Amino acid sequence: MRRAVMLAGLGLLLVAVAVTGCGSKGGAGGDPLKYLPAEASMVVDINLGRLRQTQFKDRLLQLRDRSESLKKSYNDLAQKAGLDLLRDVDSLAIGLPYQPASSDMALVAIGRFNQDSIITWFKTREGAKIKDEKHGKHTVYLDEDRNYYLSFLSSTTLLVGSKDWIHKMLDLADGKGQAVRSRADMADLFARVKPNQVVWLAARFPEDLRKKAKEADSAFKGVTGVIATVDFAAGMELDFRADTEADADASRLTEKFNNLVKEMRESPWLGALALTPMLQDVKGAQEGKVFHARAALPQQQLDELIKKIEEIVKQKLGDMPRLQLPGPEQGGPSGGEPSSLPAKPGASAPAPAEGEPKAAPGGGTPELPQLKLSPPGGAKEKRRPGLLGP
Repeated sequence: MRRAVMLAGLGLLLVAVAVTGCGSKGGAGGDPLKYLPAEASMVVDINLGRLRQTQFKDRLLQLRDRSESLKKSYNDLAQKAGLDLLRDVDSLAIGLPYQPASSDMALVAIGRFNQDSIITWFKTREGAKIKDEKHGKHTVYLDEDRNYYLSFLSSTTLLVGSKDWIHKMLDLADGKGQAVRSRADMADLFARVKPNQVVWLAARFPEDLRKKAKEADSAFKGVTGVIATVDFAAGMELDFRADTEADADASRLTEKFNNLVKEMRESPWLGALALTPMLQDVKGAQEGKVFHARAALPQQQLDELIKKIEEIVKQKLGDMPRLQLPGPEQGGPSGGEPSSLPAKPGASAPAPAEGEPKAAPGGGTPELPQLKLSPPGGAKEKRRPGLLGP
């Protein structure tokens, strides 16, 4: 949870993710990856400069403006810190270790920053407990309450991180230490990322995690690393590749993925939402030891998808389709709590008719296919909090 609080507390990443965008060589500060420590096994790169050139930016701004709290946070940051994210930030790079229990993280923002205004805002936020300290020739600002660190390399480069990693980033800026690009396994992934994407992710899975995935018989067993990209040049394009240990691993993952897509295409629930046509061209393919999947939505279909998502979010929970939840033996609610959500407010979940087969735990329903794909390490693996929440 600590890492989530670090990022959300800063505010910078919160709104940047809501208005996604950063290239690996964007902005006056150069390549942000050169400041990420070699210990990073997961890297997310967001190209705000690229996003500014797409129609998707306008749709995201509309969504932002419909949330009073998000709009207020954005405007407060612009007014009090002198930082307009869409205008002033060109790129973001985030590095994380692939260790669920670790609180280490590193974030590099490239753009144009008014250091004095941002530092003043950082220090004077309500409840802020800020401490200044030195690391070499650099000043580091610690938020003691949220336990994250902030430092400027210049008016074009802002660093945020955990205690150890902020020091590693500053050392890299001074020509000391090893950056993530120095790792041959990560450099191989970076070299295969499609250029000029709005968002890309590259991750390597350590040996102990792959061992747990095999023990748990996860769909991702045998996967050694992944590359994912998203772009919005004309609608939305997604590309996903998974490196595996053997051809058989890639073949198995391809089969599981295509079976899942087939179930989703046949789902009456998705059909009722008019989402089925968007899955027609989605297909996984085996390329030797690599599993490869891609999807593309034209601008019109992307707009329709966003509208559908908005409609679903606006609906009351009682108006949503009835969802089957796992029982206590599968980690679901206990102590008399209902095991499903009724279709209408106040309605009770109907008991199965006599002789009617009960749904298998986690098996979904005929209307909504099972979407479960165990992550690397299996269900028992301790999960790291997401960037903006658990």
